[in-house]
Amino acid sequence: MSKFDYDCFCGDDDSLGFNASKYNKEEALKIGAEEYGCNVNELTVEEAYIYYGFGTDEDGETRTTYWLCDVPKGNSFEAWRVYKK
Repeated sequence: MSKFDYDCFCGDDDSLGFNASKYNKEEALKIGAEEYGCNVNELTVEEAYIYYGFGTDEDGETRTTYWLCDVPKGNSFEAWRVYKK
């Protein structure tokens, strides 16, 4: 199991990524509402994946970090993506 808990991911769409083995949808939405300072019904949750590795950030810099993606990649694990509608 990954040590990753949850974090904010910035880029084209700012969103929160939650480790699906540690949080269910409802827990991710509740924490997301607290983080965004809004109501749960203002958020969307969908299945996603998080992996740790090389990538290029929004500034064009190459970094080794956690990345949120829509499809499994490399050593990814299941996650929840939470964002404002």
